[in-house]
Amino acid sequence: MAKKHQFNQSDVRIESKDTIFQGFFKVSRFTLSHRLFGGGWSRPIKREIFQRGSAVGVLLYDPINQLVGLVEQFRVVLSMIIRALGNMRWWPG
Repeated sequence: MAKKHQFNQSDVRIESKDTIFQGFFKVSRFTLSHRLFGGGWSRPIKREIFQRGSAVGVLLYDPINQLVGLVEQFRVVLSMIIRALGNMRWWPG
């Protein structure tokens, strides 16, 4: 059985965060490195985060072949950047 990757906040190093737009929504630019599947760390990369209220997801499904499309790639997710954003409220209620 293949080993399941269990990445968490310690697998991401946030080097800087800049607000590049602040209006009806907010755009932040992060410079970060992340742990690689093969070991070691990535080079610093820059990623922009579009911050707004609601979001949507897409499930790729081929009904003829009954296949679901999966993508394995590093994604900057809320759980990894929440400490850099501070106590921002994300959900209404």
